[in-house]
Amino acid sequence: MPDAPAPAVLRPLTIRGRTLKNRVVISPMCQHAGADGFAADWHLVHYGKFAPGGAALVLTESAAVCSGSRVGVADLGIWSDAHVPGLKRIADFVHANGALMGVQIAHSGRKAWSHPLWHGGQAMRPEEIDAAGGPWRRVGPSPIAASAEWTVPGELSAAEIDDIRRAHVEAARRADAAGMDVLELHYGHGCLAASFLSPLSNRRTDGYGGDRAGRMRLALEIARDVRAAWPADKPLFARLSCVDGAEGGWGMDDTVVLAAALKAAGGGRDRLLLGRAVRGDAPLQRAARLRLPGPLRRTGAGRGGRACAGRGADHHAGAGRGDRGRGARRSGRHRARRARGSVLAREGCAGAVGGRGFRRLARAARRLAVEARAGDAQAAGRRGRGGRGVIARFGLLRKAAGLPEAEFDRHWREAHGPLAARMPGLRAYQQHRVVNRDQFGISAARGAWELDGLSELHFDDLGAMRAAIASPAFGGALKDEAAFLGDVHLVACETHEVVPFDAGDGPCVTRLTLLRRKRGMSVAEFRHEWLEVHAAMVRDWPDVPGYAQNVVVDRWHGGREESAPYDAVPVDGIVAFRFRDEATAARLYASEIVARTQVHAKSFLEEITPFFVETRRIA
Repeated sequence: MPDAPAPAVLRPLTIRGRTLKNRVVISPMCQHAGADGFAADWHLVHYGKFAPGGAALVLTESAAVCSGSRVGVADLGIWSDAHVPGLKRIADFVHANGALMGVQIAHSGRKAWSHPLWHGGQAMRPEEIDAAGGPWRRVGPSPIAASAEWTVPGELSAAEIDDIRRAHVEAARRADAAGMDVLELHYGHGCLAASFLSPLSNRRTDGYGGDRAGRMRLALEIARDVRAAWPADKPLFARLSCVDGAEGGWGMDDTVVLAAALKAAGGGRDRLLLGRAVRGDAPLQRAARLRLPGPLRRTGAGRGGRACAGRGADHHAGAGRGDRGRGARRSGRHRARRARGSVLAREGCAGAVGGRGFRRLARAARRLAVEARAGDAQAAGRRGRGGRGVIARFGLLRKAAGLPEAEFDRHWREAHGPLAARMPGLRAYQQHRVVNRDQFGISAARGAWELDGLSELHFDDLGAMRAAIASPAFGGALKDEAAFLGDVHLVACETHEVVPFDAGDGPCVTRLTLLRRKRGMSVAEFRHEWLEVHAAMVRDWPDVPGYAQNVVVDRWHGGREESAPYDAVPVDGIVAFRFRDEATAARLYASEIVARTQVHAKSFLEEITPFFVETRRIA
């Protein structure tokens, strides 16, 4: 059988004269670890670690084009030739480990000079700036402060604007000398170019203000200047904020026009990465929550935010779209410590991923590659978009009264298993023998379920499952239940793989947990809290090889033909967790991140009933 095509997220992407080996990019994130703009050992370790991990392109944090234009006092710089060797050291290491290297350059304008995030991240006072080595001043298009926290910037003169344009060109020359493959212009997050774009911060009456064309002038001039100085075979990116999030500010329609103009300025072969919106006087509106309009997608723009892992990321990559998930969740010191990444789609689209998100994406991508090599189109199709897949029918089993546990297990495995495996349309069949009923670090109330085993049978859909149960082939298994079972409750579940499990990740233990929603909570509310909010929290857990959510869509007790009422089988979901071992699980459940997740669980769950199980595959 010929190899199936590689998943889109793993396919190469060529932009100008550089080819990314896949669509995984580590995007800029401030480290606040430099001194006078110089890259240190920290930067080598931080950026270098992503290349052996499989990323195709690693971008540095924002490097200041002028000594007085740093976002933070400890940010990188590229205003001096003396900065080149330190940056080249990082680029050489990344290249030696099979990835491309890029640098983001910026002038922070009226948002220059803030304390490191672990010191609060606040704007530095003028006397603090002087003590740090000034004299420097914040500058902008107009004398309008970014917020009450920041001092009023000095209004740039035409001559000063020319100096800043030249500083960007010199920075591009140094980036090339440092061996960088990609250069990114930072036009978002309230930096200088962004403040020129917004009518809320740009009240100029000369050629750099006024209408949209005037406010776009500086961004386009810098792009043209840098493109002319930057080697023609190297890509030039621009990072934008799509919207101000304030009434009367820069909007999505403006971004569409700017994107097209930047594409033309770059010869039509460069890329835009659209990040989060800047904060205005009105509540913040995140660009990552906005769907990119068609004209903007056609410019080759991508979008920052949180990338979905596995098949979701592959779907967006193959479709040439940015991720449609939520924006970056972390702020403050968390953002200073954790990298964000991007999944570049077919036209250069991006969705940010954190450190653990990168590992999940890599693990899921490996699984997709295995499926592709095996030609397992059925498995790929069954899981489908967003991780939703097969219908799983779970049997909640109690052994017959007086039957020894060993005899129950033997009969279930050797006699009943082969009978149930005859069901037509059966895609998979696993038996989970309960080995531990401890609550195991879960502080919520436990339900009354006292199970000896759980069966798990997979079908393509509910129709296939019902047809199998109605078939004569099921008759033998149904009659055999009386020989070893005392009571049977059944649920049919819609399966969502949140962290796809790959058996190639090594041995692990499985815990199945029955969930009951809060009394008075609707099914729709439960699904939202579990499938959306809770799933996002669990994705952040470290070292979890697999996590699946099985949402109950039907239930039976006694018979198989008529559905049972909720009170007869009060289960709303079944969690399938994989852990490295019980000791790892115990450490995880003692951690702060799981404690926060459990607080949320109590807000929508009445009962949480876990069982550690030993699993065997029957079919």
